[in-house]
This record gives sequence, structure tokens and C-alpha cells, in this order.
Amino acid sequence: MSARDQAEAAKKANELTEKAQQEQVQPYVVADIRERVPGSQLVVFSIENTGPTMARDVKVSVDPPLRSTLGEESDQKSRRSTESEPPNGAS
Repeated sequence: MSARDQAEAAKKANELTEKAQQEQVQPYVVADIRERVPGSQLVVFSIENTGPTMARDVKVSVDPPLRSTLGEESDQKSRRSTESEPPNGAS
């Protein structure tokens, strides 16, 4: 292997190492819908960050919009809650 090949291989290895290190400290945001209690028809929509750093500027869209079996008023409340900004410090 020539010196040029070794230098290129070292450069690629450094780039991969740097990428892996950056990925280790990234926030990982997961959205999930699950039953509140097993066997229940009530579901909970949750968004959580499983990464080691704080997630910022997280935006979530649900298409089609979430609907309730409790009627239009409940649908409007659901839409407002999913369109609102998170509390201070939680973004």
C-alpha cells in the first residue's frame, strides 16, 4: 500500500470516527401511539427524546389529523394540543 493510499484510508477512518461520535450525541426523537392500558380503546400519543442531548425545534405533523370518538369539540381540543408550542425549556 502506497503512502497516498494509507493517507486516504486514514482520512476515511477519521471521517467515519467523527461521524460516529456526532451520532452518539444527537437527540433521537420518537413519536408513538400506544394503549393507555392493555386492552383499552384509549390511546396515548407520546413524543420522547431517547438521545443524550436536548432536542430543539421539534415539529410534529399528523396526517390525517387525530380524531376522537367523542365528537367535534374533542377533535378541536386534540388539534389545538398538537398544534401548540411545547412549554418553555421543553423544545
